[in-house]
Amino acid sequence: MVLVVEDDAMVAEMTCRMAQDAGYRAECTGTGKQALAMVDNPRIAVDLLIIDLTLPDMPGVEVAWLARLRRPSLPVVFTSGYPDYREIPPAFEGAPFLLKPYSPAELRDTLRRVLPLDGGGP
Repeated sequence: MVLVVEDDAMVAEMTCRMAQDAGYRAECTGTGKQALAMVDNPRIAVDLLIIDLTLPDMPGVEVAWLARLRRPSLPVVFTSGYPDYREIPPAFEGAPFLLKPYSPAELRDTLRRVLPLDGGGP
């Protein structure tokens, strides 16, 4: 499942819908704490984290770091609406970055590169 962590409800819903249209299961949450609770839940299979760099309760990079401590192989895609806000820490070097607004094709291509569909989808 693709977990979209985005505090703008409209952007979150649109991103979830685009991921679903690309063949992925997706769920949305608006805060870092909610995202970490989902990552911590063994009954929820989080396969990929799409996370905004600016969240209301904690920086997106911190959420990604904490999520990776729990699930070390968890792929992360960072997003932001601020073009100059692309600095990703070395621990996430090479992680994809999507500048908002991104198109369905940009999201689909990024998802397929990071988490290829294996016939049935995640």
